[in-house]
Amino acid sequence: MFRNLVRSTPGTTLTSLGTGRYDVTFPSSVAGCAYLARVGDPGNALVYNPNGVYTGSASNPDAVYIETKNTAGGLSSGIPFHLAVRYTPGTVEIAPGTGATTIGIQVRDLLYFGGNLDNLSFHAAAVC
Repeated sequence: MFRNLVRSTPGTTLTSLGTGRYDVTFPSSVAGCAYLARVGDPGNALVYNPNGVYTGSASNPDAVYIETKNTAGGLSSGIPFHLAVRYTPGTVEIAPGTGATTIGIQVRDLLYFGGNLDNLSFHAAAVC
């Protein structure tokens, strides 16, 4: 099953390369970017866990290579995913919280870009 591209940057295309393999091509180079992908289909309020989605650099500097895999680790089509591409990667750091039972999270630009606090998207999970 081949899924359609939705809610994307204008000019972005999705190309199926075979079972569970895709190129997401953008209107300009993403070669220096960070890629973050996650399984999910918010349009239908569904999560397809424990399937997986994996990113990699494509042969085209304007594209991100994607693989979607089933629970056995095999390539599988029809697993919806989100892809976020960020030109300036940042770091997510644990910081002291405001109380004894809290933690803080700071997001910063890489030191190469100044290391300043920044307003970047990130994913977090806390395991107790």
